[in-house]
Amino acid sequence: MKIMTGIDPHSNNALCGLMAESSQRLVHKQLPCDLPAILQLLDPMTPSHG
Repeated sequence: MKIMTGIDPHSNNALCGLMAESSQRLVHKQLPCDLPAILQLLDPMTPSHG
């Protein structure tokens, strides 16, 4: 399954969205502007986990 991602960075937070190619919303979450937090959100979607 292909997954499309979008990250809208702001000064103090980032809106993160992940959508399957079938247009199903997988994730829509507001996170702090912190790379480890964003990578943790994306980690389960990496090919090695799925």
